Amino acid sequence: MLTSSVYYKDMEELDISNIQEHYSGVTVSDVTNAKVFVSTDGTTREFSIIEANSPQSADSIQRAISSYCSELVKKYQSQNAEEYDRTRGYVIRRTRNYVILTISDSTRSGNQLVDTYLDKINYDKRS
Repeated sequence: MLTSSVYYKDMEELDISNIQEHYSGVTVSDVTNAKVFVSTDGTTREFSIIEANSPQSADSIQRAISSYCSELVKKYQSQNAEEYDRTRGYVIRRTRNYVILTISDSTRSGNQLVDTYLDKINYDKRS
């Protein structure tokens, strides 16, 4: 994923202990495992895959990330047209206890990468 043209450069992994600071409403105690990569080049590109410790925690994490993305869209709506288009193309996927966020570009190519990867590993995408 991170070698794709969308995410290949200027990405940094966040430490899991800082997840609550990044996504308000997500607590470390609700997370079994997580990989969160954010852009370091001033864009809003982001890729996160968070494994919750229960379906209820996954619900809570999904709501928190949805709120986070809505705030980004509002923030950039009047500030930066390019970032507004990028953030409007965000996709949140829920697969069992996994919550996946992609913010890539206005064509949602990050989400297409997730689909391709899940298909490649024959992952059962049922909720």
